[in-house]
Amino acid sequence: MLIKPAKGVPVKPRISKAQVELVDIPATVAELGGFDLSYTQFGKSLLASVAGAEEHKDAVFCEGGRIHGETQAMESGHGPESPYWPRLSTQCSEGPEHTKALMCRMGKYKYTMRLYEQDELYDLEQDPMEIKNLAELPEYQEVLVKMQQRITRFYMETTDFVPNKRDKR
Repeated sequence: MLIKPAKGVPVKPRISKAQVELVDIPATVAELGGFDLSYTQFGKSLLASVAGAEEHKDAVFCEGGRIHGETQAMESGHGPESPYWPRLSTQCSEGPEHTKALMCRMGKYKYTMRLYEQDELYDLEQDPMEIKNLAELPEYQEVLVKMQQRITRFYMETTDFVPNKRDKR
């Protein structure tokens, strides 16, 4: 991610190893603009990192996919003439190609929890191409459990939040 804020915003030019997510952008824009967001969101402003902090978040996440039977998520009805056909054609399968998964990155480790497939754990310093899955190796079980616990905390923090306004029903 490349950020070039306005003059007057403290900046330390560099390539940072701080872990960031796209959800951090609205919080950053709000801080730069001096306003509060009117909705619950889970990003964190990047301005401290832009100013030089190398630690932004202890973990970052990416989630997606669907459960079997969620045909509304298949985006069917597109043919080979569509420029999106290669992606869309796999989404119409009931195989694992488009099913639920959550990725957690903590430092040098990347863990992907999958609903219908084997989980994956990689040491990105030793294996940047993600070739050797470490998830079932006994010597990595402590790392695996730590990441699973962090995913549990992520879900506790981000799911089932209370709406900001009362529903009059």
